[in-house]
Amino acid sequence: MSFTSLLPPPKRESKRKQVDVKRVEAERLLSALNKDKVIEESIDEQKTKSDPAIQIASQVNFKEFVPLRQQNFGLDVPLPSQERIDETYNKTRSFLQKLVSKDQQKKLSSVNKPDTININSQTIQVTTRQQDPLQPNIHRKSAKIYTPQLLENNAPIPTLHTEAEKPSKEEREKWKIPTFVSQWKNQKGYTVDRAGFGTRTGEPGGISGKFIELSEAIEKVDMEKRREIQLKYEEKKNLMEKEVKIKEDKLRNLAERARYHGRKQDGHVKKETSVVEQSSRGNILVERLKELAYREGRDVSEKVILGTAKATKQPELNYDSRLFIKGASTQRSENQVYDNPLFVQQDIDSIYRTNLNKLDDMVENTNDEGSVMDRVTREVKGGQQERSGPVMFTKAEDQLSSDKKKSFGLEKESK
Repeated sequence: MSFTSLLPPPKRESKRKQVDVKRVEAERLLSALNKDKVIEESIDEQKTKSDPAIQIASQVNFKEFVPLRQQNFGLDVPLPSQERIDETYNKTRSFLQKLVSKDQQKKLSSVNKPDTININSQTIQVTTRQQDPLQPNIHRKSAKIYTPQLLENNAPIPTLHTEAEKPSKEEREKWKIPTFVSQWKNQKGYTVDRAGFGTRTGEPGGISGKFIELSEAIEKVDMEKRREIQLKYEEKKNLMEKEVKIKEDKLRNLAERARYHGRKQDGHVKKETSVVEQSSRGNILVERLKELAYREGRDVSEKVILGTAKATKQPELNYDSRLFIKGASTQRSENQVYDNPLFVQQDIDSIYRTNLNKLDDMVENTNDEGSVMDRVTREVKGGQQERSGPVMFTKAEDQLSSDKKKSFGLEKESK
């Protein structure tokens, strides 16, 4: 059946042609159905030929399923004779004996043949019992008390042996084992010289003299290098000081020129200028000097420009640099007990506390110099003494007093 048969017929076609088309389609359908039936029959024939069950079922009749007694009610079946029964009995018995004998032979024919005992045609097989290797011992050992043999007078029989000789003091020292000192715990506080246990003889380990020579040679080279570095440093320091002096001379010349120009201008100005205007001009002059110093590459304060600043006196302390590196680079010696001093933290905590001993000395030595507080204030205001303690703090001045004191060393010249 095609899709064209399902389509509607064309409108302009005649009715006769439509009838013919329908008849042809009907014939085709009938022929197709007949072909399908033929194909099914041929398939069924092939199945019957190939399938044995179907062949057997075609040959079997219904009568074959009916029992013989129902087919023939007068049927008599004869019983077997005694000879027939004995014959079958003997056959089955011989067959079963053969099977049993084969199994016995297989069991007895093993690789490790155990001991066998024949008793009245019976084989008894003797084998060792298997034991668990992890099983504890079943038999307990009885701890018997030793009873010595006694004589007639109930005295024990003496055992004769030679008395051991007492070792001498030297032998005892040889056999003496020193007490064990742990590397981690030292509760009793033992101190051990490890060099003493270096040899088995007990002699202390000696140090060769070449170590001393090596240390002396290293120290000589170190001192020479230090001298060279010191000379280089001094030369560099002298050059820097010269450069600083030249720059300071230039700045002072500039300051003197500025003052000279300021005096000329003051001659033309009226004498009735107030003190406030003079101070403002001085401030302008200082700012100009600062700008000039900044251009020269040296930005300094007004006191340094005018030469009024005083350098604080610092004592030239010459320390050996090896003292600073000693704690970091040293290795622990054999007899060293502690890493750090005992009262280091106590000294650090007592920095900002008053030194009472020093105050007592000051009270005793006061004669005509005034009170103790006057001496302390004089020392603080001087600012030239060495500082042997914490930083000394001073009270901050008021803003008005600081403004009044900002004369920058120009009061005399302005007047």
